[in-house]
Amino acid sequence: MEELEEEEVVLKAQNMRGNQEEAILAFNELIRRNYEKIYKIAYLSLNFNKEDAEDIVQMVATEVFCKIEDLRNPKAFKAWLYTILYNKMASLMKKRNKLNEVPLDVYMDSEAKYMKLVKDNVDEISEVEFKIDFIRAIKENKDLNKKEKATMLLKYQEDFSTDMISKIQKMNPNTVKTNLFRGRNKLKGGKRDGQD
Repeated sequence: MEELEEEEVVLKAQNMRGNQEEAILAFNELIRRNYEKIYKIAYLSLNFNKEDAEDIVQMVATEVFCKIEDLRNPKAFKAWLYTILYNKMASLMKKRNKLNEVPLDVYMDSEAKYMKLVKDNVDEISEVEFKIDFIRAIKENKDLNKKEKATMLLKYQEDFSTDMISKIQKMNPNTVKTNLFRGRNKLKGGKRDGQD
């Protein structure tokens, strides 16, 4: 199923009443294709809590499995998936009284960005390839400290705004900007804080 377009896999997953075995395989393929992304979003958004991120991914997978037949437009699968993800994260945060740390409107703003990305993905392939290479460079760079690396991943991998990153990391927006500046300089050639 790896060679199938996502829309085709969604259609197969929706056919639970027809070929159940193929539908389950298609569902598993959808989760496999999207697991890393939804896990990373949950992990970074939930203050680097591995257990919460795993719980969220499990809840998302369960809801997708239960409701995939209700999805009217298979092309909208990613937007639908991210909507479920953000709803589950908001629900978990409400249950744990953490909603004041990262307001729901911040999540809604981020969700809107993801939905727009999904809708506009016609010319996305080369941009995504560049982004993957850039993110790989961030992850593999040994000169970046943990805060710089986390800040850069939130910015460039998850497309979070400086304000949202400051709320997630509980730091001043100017500190976020400084971490981004330092991180970019280190990626450009190992220079620190504007050194020549």
